[in-house]
Amino acid sequence: MTITSDNLDRLTLLSTIETDAATEGVVAARSLILLRWCVLLGQFAALLGGYYVFALDLPIGGCLAVTASGLVLNIAAMLHYRIRSRLYSHEAALYFAFDILQLSLLMYLTGGLDNPFAVFLITPVAMAATLLRFWTVLALTGLTLLCLLLNAIWHLPLPWPYGQLDLPAMYGWAMFAALALSASFISIYAWSVARDSRRVRYALSLAQSELAGANQMTAMGALAAAVAHELGTPLGTINLVAKELQGEIEKDDPIREDVDLLVSQAERCRQVLADFARKPQAEGGDPYRILPLPALLDEAALAHQDGRVQFMVLAEDAAALPLMVRRRPELLHGLGNFIQNALQFAKSVVVVRLSWDAQKVMLKIDDDGPGFPAAVLQKMGEPYISTRSGSGNHMGLGTFIAKTLLERTGAKVNFNNRPEGGARVAVTWPRAAAIFKV
Repeated sequence: MTITSDNLDRLTLLSTIETDAATEGVVAARSLILLRWCVLLGQFAALLGGYYVFALDLPIGGCLAVTASGLVLNIAAMLHYRIRSRLYSHEAALYFAFDILQLSLLMYLTGGLDNPFAVFLITPVAMAATLLRFWTVLALTGLTLLCLLLNAIWHLPLPWPYGQLDLPAMYGWAMFAALALSASFISIYAWSVARDSRRVRYALSLAQSELAGANQMTAMGALAAAVAHELGTPLGTINLVAKELQGEIEKDDPIREDVDLLVSQAERCRQVLADFARKPQAEGGDPYRILPLPALLDEAALAHQDGRVQFMVLAEDAAALPLMVRRRPELLHGLGNFIQNALQFAKSVVVVRLSWDAQKVMLKIDDDGPGFPAAVLQKMGEPYISTRSGSGNHMGLGTFIAKTLLERTGAKVNFNNRPEGGARVAVTWPRAAAIFKV
């Protein structure tokens, strides 16, 4: 996939989808366990210090029991960490939900929102916003607001060493409003910043994938040039000997047909090497550089048809104006390779179906052959992966090269098996691709 400004604009809109894809399995259990140990030590220190040092009238038994529940959970989390070090989004959400409920219960026992430590209630959701899915963060934010509301309405008196501290009810509601707004703002801001960071990582991953493909194509281009140079001399010899045999054998000789075929194929090989070695002309030098897409498909298939299999191009709306396309070598080679494979494996017919609208152009190459083996279907399009790799000197590079060339025109290529039998190669371009701007 080529990274363009259109792709980055699309990623900007992928709020939930892109975040969902980027957060699965990225939450480290070890980090949550260490953070909870720090929180638990802080809670025990605050409770014991307040009860024994500052002589606060705390319900110490209930408070220690609530804190001990966090201790039990952390021990269980350590056992889980030994099995799997990464958490899914929903698993991490359950840990954060527990933290919110535990802190809320502690606040209930120690004065509710009158307690200055109530600000810690927004800490779990702030942390979750940097790690989890959008809808998960939204649910945790809702849980936090609910806990804040309940603590504003119901709570035990605030422990105070100098008699009872009576704060007006308006103060509790003001604290609720302040903490609720803070929790909402912090969670939204933290999630937005984390989302932008994930977008950058996603774009970097795409760039690395594109660069790896480009490096492979460059290496194979250099190899192809070397092979073309080495083949020139022996192919010339083969062509010369074949023509001499053709001149010496009578036309009614039984092997004359085979010799004629040998001459024609050797000449075709020479022409392929000549076209490869010749510097391509500028696009404007071809009088047929813009033509209907069905005509380009016919041209791509022409060299591979032997009459054994019927080849058809069907447009979804034949009455509509033809879809014009730029005649590019990438298109001819990429589509020609897929059509050639379909013709070789088909039993009787290969059908290319065309459809387009204002957003995209779709092309499906269907054959009635055996289809793609399940063992290689998921990896089709990767180098050295082929249904015939290792047999007949096939290296499994043709499909990879064709896929890469078409992707450079903006296409997306998918490989599937048809429900009724046979293989299908689906090629989809955005309607705004450069090859259609004629």
